[in-house]
Amino acid sequence: VGCIGDLNQDGGVDFGDLGLLRTNFGSSCPPGTPCPGDINKDGGVDFTDLGLLRVNFGTSGCPAAP
Repeated sequence: VGCIGDLNQDGGVDFGDLGLLRTNFGSSCPPGTPCPGDINKDGGVDFTDLGLLRVNFGTSGCPAAP
């Protein structure tokens, strides 16, 4: 499990993750479908997700995806 907001799973929360969220901002996904940028898993990419990314921005040392 990576850091909250590490959308690209590279081990930290940074501008790459912000770019992914920005690209998908305003998107919604059906329940059970992965939605890139939906940090809180509520089915849409919105200001709540941006807030979570903001709080964790700059976090590093998280386990990167294999």
